[in-house]
Amino acid sequence: MPRGMYIRKPFTERAKKNMSLARLGKKIPSLRGKNHYLWKGNKVGYYALHEWLRKHYGKANKCENVTCKYPRLDKKGHLMQKPSVFHWALKRGKNYKRDITCFMQLCISCHVSYDIETSRMFHRKQKQTWKK
Repeated sequence: MPRGMYIRKPFTERAKKNMSLARLGKKIPSLRGKNHYLWKGNKVGYYALHEWLRKHYGKANKCENVTCKYPRLDKKGHLMQKPSVFHWALKRGKNYKRDITCFMQLCISCHVSYDIETSRMFHRKQKQTWKK
């Protein structure tokens, strides 16, 4: 490519004023959220849904499990007062969709045990249907 071919001169003050007057009174359509042409609604993917949760409700900052194991002793015997990392977890029996009632905040240890328990329940149901 020829050098300097795509460099343009800066706009003059008169040109800037004319461009400003041309746009006066015209609304620029917002391409955020539901107005965006790539909006998928509830057919959203895993990563995008968690980004939506984080954007609208913030990072998870507490454990909503009433039987949470904290405070507890770690592997070295030190007392752990509260966890430092929390996750948004999908509630059992709910589908991934843009609805806060489908999610809860859990600490990592509660999230792992919750997912293991959910997985076991799912496999038990599958075994029952195989036997029929």
